[in-house]
Amino acid sequence: MYTEALNTYQVITKDRMFNNSGRLRVNMGNIHYKMGQYSKAIKFYRMALDQVPNTHKSMRIKIMHNIGLVFVRMGQYSEACTSFEYIMQEEANFKTGLDLVTAYYALGDKERMKKGFLRLLECQLDIDDDEKYTTTSDDTQANLILEVIRNDPLRKMERQMKQEAERSILTAAKLISPVIESTFSAGYNW
Repeated sequence: MYTEALNTYQVITKDRMFNNSGRLRVNMGNIHYKMGQYSKAIKFYRMALDQVPNTHKSMRIKIMHNIGLVFVRMGQYSEACTSFEYIMQEEANFKTGLDLVTAYYALGDKERMKKGFLRLLECQLDIDDDEKYTTTSDDTQANLILEVIRNDPLRKMERQMKQEAERSILTAAKLISPVIESTFSAGYNW
């Protein structure tokens, strides 16, 4: 099934009239990744990166993240760090920050683990605080509206993002704590 998909994608991407060949190359890279052909996956991700214009920054960031993850899978942690560092420089996020700290951990570089962790802490969550969901008046209609808003899909997504951020920070802290200092508690306190 993967071979059929690759052949179909190959035919489509050879057609110069097709505008989204970069996206198909990402799919081809994903297929090679699933098949365990990591060097081919990187090749297709890089080809996709060449074809995706600079104006599609978020797509380029996702492709770079895929490249970093493939390098981790291959055990090439320094190359993975390069990809993750680029992402943290351009558009920092908690998931990439955790991946960067993990790659530094695999390299055994204590100073870079600390710097990576600090960069992880600097990531912005970009959600408002919970104060907007607390009732401040005796107006029953306003309280009912706040109750509805408190459990709407957007609020659930905000909670999920906050939980992901907390999980990333705690996981990174637990990972590097015993390594960066002489004891776990000293490393955790750092």
